[in-house]
Amino acid sequence: MEQAIERMILLVGWLGMYAVVTRTWLRLSCRLASRLGMRRENYTGRVIPVSGGLFVWAGLLNSIWIWGLMVEWIWQPSPAWSEVAWSEVLALCVALSVVFAIGWLDDAVGDRLTKGFRGHVSVLFREHRFTTGFLKIIGMSAAVLILLMMLIGEEESLFSLGILFLLWVLTINGFNLLDVRPGRSVKGWLGSALLVLPFLQWNLTLVVLLVPLIWMLVIWSPLDLRRKAMLGDSGANLIGFMMGYVLVTSCPAWLQGGWLIMWIVLHWIAERSSISRLIEQHDWLRRLDQWGGIQKQNR
Repeated sequence: MEQAIERMILLVGWLGMYAVVTRTWLRLSCRLASRLGMRRENYTGRVIPVSGGLFVWAGLLNSIWIWGLMVEWIWQPSPAWSEVAWSEVLALCVALSVVFAIGWLDDAVGDRLTKGFRGHVSVLFREHRFTTGFLKIIGMSAAVLILLMMLIGEEESLFSLGILFLLWVLTINGFNLLDVRPGRSVKGWLGSALLVLPFLQWNLTLVVLLVPLIWMLVIWSPLDLRRKAMLGDSGANLIGFMMGYVLVTSCPAWLQGGWLIMWIVLHWIAERSSISRLIEQHDWLRRLDQWGGIQKQNR
């Protein structure tokens, strides 16, 4: 009994310290992004820090390891949940760093006039030059393919690997497509998480990866919704990469199939028209999109 009380006290104290540290990093990441020149006009023309990627990347990488140690040393779960797959966590952290670096480059020097997969491919073949967007497509596809082969390459057929690869890549780009209005990408991610969480094949590794990310997005969302900072490509790509990881490694096949169809439809809409136009045409989507934000004010 005394040991259980001691663990509870340690856990509560650790959670309180973690909350303070992450909120402090939230403020510091905005300042650091501004000093590094990572400021950009949003859709209203207001210049704000592009700090979401920096906040999520650095915070998540540190949080993953801290949460893993906390769970194993303080919580000490049952034998079935006794270990974190640290080799998988390490591989994922390396892949997340690659995704962040490519997205950061696109945020810093990317061509804002070229949009969509078709646009970047057209520039390559018509103007014979690489855009940072095309580099992002290649780099993230390579990161996904390598990680996919490491995690489940021997367990799936070539066809299944192709489907999972497409699901993961479209998930990354899907959250990037959503990140054109305040809070849209974050709300999309948290909403998606609520839908898939009940169907996940849970293990301790997944807890260590998801719990800190959910917390970080919850404390980030007020900044995004109030139009004081934005995720940018680096942030949207990171959270898309993590959602893709969850869908590919921990969801049942029927849910993977449904999510793949949804992303294909959304990408088709984005290429033919725009997701924002679709949202504006449906009142319930518009209200959901505006929920939590500041109305009739510049971002």
